[in-house]
Amino acid sequence: GDDDRDLRKYAWFAENSGNTTHAVGEKLPNDWGLYDMHGNVWEWCSDADGSNRVYRGGSWDYEAADCRAAYRNGYDPTYRISFMGFRLALSSPSGQSPEAAQDK
Repeated sequence: GDDDRDLRKYAWFAENSGNTTHAVGEKLPNDWGLYDMHGNVWEWCSDADGSNRVYRGGSWDYEAADCRAAYRNGYDPTYRISFMGFRLALSSPSGQSPEAAQDK
């Protein structure tokens, strides 16, 4: 949605993070069962913008308006800081729900 009050249920950002990162899964998942798609830490993506690599999603020290997948920026891939990270992804066996695959 477009309401910052709803975002608090799903994401850590400047107004509710306490100026720190949080463990994955402390907020509600989105409609696809994915946690922390917005806020907490910016996520490095496998796409590029020239010599820079793209990051998306917002972080604990940015405003609510920046906590969205459409907000992206590029940075030197050697850059390291506490508000950037990456997501490990795994395909679940065909026909299984994410919950069933997670239980294995």
